[in-house]
Amino acid sequence: MSVSERPTDAVSESTYEALSRLLDGDLPPDEAEALRARVHAEPALAEALGRLRALGEAVAALPEVSPPPALNTAVLRRVRDEARAPANAPLAW
Repeated sequence: MSVSERPTDAVSESTYEALSRLLDGDLPPDEAEALRARVHAEPALAEALGRLRALGEAVAALPEVSPPPALNTAVLRRVRDEARAPANAPLAW
């Protein structure tokens, strides 16, 4: 879901973050319970939670994709080279 698709006047960014954490099971029990009560009382929150849940399900349904072998080799080489570089050396991005 892009920011442009989200009804920003109805649900704040911090509330979206809390709803996402609720779906992930990453809220303390008391916060989760309070947010669930809000979701039941506020249709905009229920809609936002449903959209986040659908987004998560859509992402989970995507096929796994393996990176090309050349990318693996390049990343490992870069990690190895940076591990050998002095700590104060600038990154070569």
